Amino acid sequence: MRGALALAFLLSGPIVLAQTRTSPTASAAFSGSLVLPADEHTETSFGGSVELELLISKSFSAGAIAGHWGGKSDFDKDSTETYFLGVVTHRWGAGKWRPFVQVGGGFYILKFQFQSRSRVSPSETETVGGGFAGPGVDYVLSSNSALELRARYHLVSDATGMVHPDFLETQIGVRFFF
Repeated sequence: MRGALALAFLLSGPIVLAQTRTSPTASAAFSGSLVLPADEHTETSFGGSVELELLISKSFSAGAIAGHWGGKSDFDKDSTETYFLGVVTHRWGAGKWRPFVQVGGGFYILKFQFQSRSRVSPSETETVGGGFAGPGVDYVLSSNSALELRARYHLVSDATGMVHPDFLETQIGVRFFF
């Protein structure tokens, strides 16, 4: 009996070692952002996002993004936006450099001073819908990681007709495939 188990173990070793690694089926990205807000009362600022995607094919993936940024305002309180979005990504190429385009949509949580945009108005929070689109490129670092550069323009519903929460987000980050 022991001899049969030892023989089975010895024969299975080369089979396991000969199997090739399967292609990744998901990825996660962590990015830092430089944000240029459309709101005239908010300065250029910094933020970041986390992205999870499931690979649908070699070219397409779908997933979710959570992000946040906050910028100094010429009012008493800083302006912030937090977003939770669905995303679809299309990548081209299989070399070290892979261009891609992303589109998505979801909801944005805005914290601006809304009521007549005066210094005495309270800071309010409003949740609105919106979407984004933008190009990018990733540079493959290893079989399971890539450096990413991307730009996304976010079109966000105006809050109370007074705030224009659209923004351009440029990002650099790292994506891990698993």
